[in-house]
Amino acid sequence: AWGLGGAMWQGVGDEEGTRALREAFDSGVDFIDSALVYGEGHSESLVRDVLRDRKGSRVVVATKIPPKNFVWPGEAATPLSETFPATWVEKCVETSLRNLGTEALDLEQFHVWQDAWLDSPDWDKTRSTMERLKRDGKVLHWGVSINDHAPETALRLASDPLIESAQVI
Repeated sequence: AWGLGGAMWQGVGDEEGTRALREAFDSGVDFIDSALVYGEGHSESLVRDVLRDRKGSRVVVATKIPPKNFVWPGEAATPLSETFPATWVEKCVETSLRNLGTEALDLEQFHVWQDAWLDSPDWDKTRSTMERLKRDGKVLHWGVSINDHAPETALRLASDPLIESAQVI
């Protein structure tokens, strides 16, 4: 749903985006991929508005946490404290929950990843926050979005039992 954001990447207007979502769901699409950074949450809000009108439909919505420093792809030399500190992860989850108008995110993913970040002393705090958000029912599943030119950047993370999804760009 990146094109629904209308910013950062070339997208479509709200009317066309809404029509496209409705047609997709009417045709049986039951999974949509969005991200907090797509239009600074606008994509998530548009998905929310369309799903609100679809009582009884079950659509799985995946979204993603952008790196705090907004650098794509992630750089191994960058400290985890500049990409996914625990406070940033929680803030992004709460923002996406509001944008999507839901009590739980079906799938929350890291928008970039570098396995070097697992060696950071901050990783324990970030992972503990992820576990708590899942235990509290705010995030049902955790995942990672992997760079298609460097899938090895998330192999260690993908082996963590908390990570249940690996999306290749």
